[in-house]
Parts: sequence; C-alpha cells; structure tokens
Amino acid sequence: MSALVAPDITSSANWQTANLGDVVRFVGGGTPSKKQPDFWNGDIPWVSPKDMKSHIITNSIDRITPEAINGSSAKSIPTGAVLIVVRSGILSRTVPIALSGCNLTVNQDIKALVPKAVLSPRFLAYFLKSVESQLLASVSSSATVHRLSTETLKSLQIPLLPLDEQKRIVAALDEAFAALDRARILTDGNLSNSQALYESVIENIFSVRSTWPSEDLSKRVRFLDYRGKTPPKCDNGIPLITAKNVRLGFIKTEPEEFVEENAYEKWMTRGFPEVGDVLFTTEAPLANVAQLQTPGKVVIGQRLITMQTDRDEIDPGFLKWSLLSPQMQADIHSQATGATVLGIKAKLLKKISLHVPASIELQKEVAFGCERAFANKVELERLYTSKLKDISALRQSVLERAFAGELN
Repeated sequence: MSALVAPDITSSANWQTANLGDVVRFVGGGTPSKKQPDFWNGDIPWVSPKDMKSHIITNSIDRITPEAINGSSAKSIPTGAVLIVVRSGILSRTVPIALSGCNLTVNQDIKALVPKAVLSPRFLAYFLKSVESQLLASVSSSATVHRLSTETLKSLQIPLLPLDEQKRIVAALDEAFAALDRARILTDGNLSNSQALYESVIENIFSVRSTWPSEDLSKRVRFLDYRGKTPPKCDNGIPLITAKNVRLGFIKTEPEEFVEENAYEKWMTRGFPEVGDVLFTTEAPLANVAQLQTPGKVVIGQRLITMQTDRDEIDPGFLKWSLLSPQMQADIHSQATGATVLGIKAKLLKKISLHVPASIELQKEVAFGCERAFANKVELERLYTSKLKDISALRQSVLERAFAGELN
C-alpha cells in the first residue's frame, strides 16, 4: 500500500484505494454452549441477524457472560466496529450493516470489521452500504443458506482518504440522510393518515346504520358454501379463486390457479357464482371481502363463502361495504373462534345482523361513497409508496455519488 501524498480529493480518479482486508481486522463470531448455564443471561450483548435493525447496536435479544467469551468461540468486539451479516436468508434482498455502539459479541452469522487507524468506522459503514448491490450479486445460496464470503469483503477496493476528508464525507452523508429520513417519516405518516382517513369515512357512512331495518344475514343473503377440500389444480382451465386471492375490497390475481374444465360441473354443485357476487373469507384471514368481477366460469375454493342477493332488494356493492364496515367487522370478529387462527362458523355468520336501507337507490349511493373513498385511498397509497421508493433510491444514489467523488 503506497503512502498518501495529498491527493486531489475532488475526483475519485485521483483517490488512492486499498483492499479492505489490508485496512480492517475481521473478527468472527460463535455460539457459546447452551449446556453451560453460566455462559448465558449476562450483561454482554450477543448479536445475531435478528438484532440488526438499527444503525447502531447497543443491545440484543440474547446476552452472555465474560465466562462465555473465555470458554467459547465468541469474541469480544470493541465499540466502533462495523457489523455485517454474512449468513442469513435476508441476504437474498439486503445486506444489514450497523456500528457497534458498545463492547459486544456476535454469532457466527455476522462478521465484525474493526478498522485500523487510517479508516473511520462510519466512513467504512457508509462505504459498505454504497456497494450493497455488488455484495448482493456475490452472495452464494443454496436451498436453505445464503452466504457472503469473507474473501469477497476483503477484496473490496475502499477509497483511502485522509481522515479529515473521510469525516467531511461522513458529515455530508449524515446531513443528506437526516433530510431523507425526515422525508421518509413524513411520507410514512401520510401513508398511515390515508388509511386512517379511509377508515374514518367508511365508519362515518355506516354510523347511521342503526336507523336502517335489520335482519339476520341468512334472511337477506343466499350462501354458496364451498369451504373444505379444494378441487385438483392444473396449469390451464377454469380460474380458481381461493381465500388467498380475496383481500380487503378487491380480488388479487395472484396466485393464478386453475381447475380442469371437466371438473367444473362436478365441483360446482351448490350453485354458480355470478359477476357482482360477494366473496367472504371465513378464516386465514377472517372477514376479507370482495366482489367477483371475473366474467365467465370460476371455481370457488376453500375457506370462501359466496354471498348472493336479490338485486332488486339488496345491492351487492352495498353488501360488500356493509361487511367491510368497522361496525360489521367488529360484529363478525366477536363471534370468531380459534386459538391460533381466527375463523367463524357458517351458522354464526348467518346470525350476524345486516342493516339495510329500504331504498335500493340509497344503498347504491352508500356503495358509491365507499368505492370513492377506497379509490382515493388506493391512489394515495400508490403515490406515497412511490415516494418511499424514490427516497430509498435517492439514498443509494447519494451513497454511490459520495464514493465516486461527486459529493459537494
């Protein structure tokens, strides 16, 4: 490694670089024996990938004792080391990186990079984040394990700038990321507010339901109950709709599944769903509701009930939004059973009260107002989700520019 001689730091073309392995000490981790009770429940953080959720790590789910460090493969890691996950399924989509905010230890799925005197820890952390796509491309994977090799990390070329310049870049990135974090928090808030506004509108629309005549659901709605075993699937044929497709207010096209044509008549013996009918999930998840919009034949799978109405008396759109209203969702969930998966029995669902205005025109007006609120929510979610993606992309762009010598 050549000596530093006042480089022109305005361009990365003039930057000196070094192999990361030459300027960083790599410290591995390990798991103390569970058979040694004096190794556990101590005061020293023992960090695993599930703890890597902050920029600076000062705590962990599990903690060990000094005896564990002395008697196992766990090693003490100093404050200011850079922690990077090197073995985890999460490496299929991101590379968690954080700074140690105290003396700690790590398990074997994390490497600690302890920088030498020529390298700022925070500069190193930012650098590793800037090459995340390169690291992800180098991850090796099998059916159960994703790995990032130490040799890949050691061979990375890191800019070796004077410490003052490293600090300047870190300060500039801190300022930029603070602004981006504020934008992300604001956008997250707007996203949450759009959901809250939608829920408030729906609740307000149905706040007068007590003034509408009511009867048990089974008195006003016909149930086509195809719960139970799902018919055999095939690559092409009649579209199959299962509970996995029915969301809150719409039908998701994926997963796209089919049933053979010649199985249709044999399977659909309890009645045939029609466009506009309401689909209701009885469990996993409970009380998702959507209207069938697919023209032509469809097969209804397990955990679904199709609800049909006399459309001269009850508008199907009104029925959908009644079932989705906070008031009726609360009624349904109050009758749910199940220790791990909530579900409702058909006989209890049929006894849930349905409040219906006598006027079909008023029903359609209610449904229209709900649809408009839902459409507004979807559009706001699209807008704010897009902004969040832009903020994430801008973060990566700022990092890459910083280490290309383009950060002013």
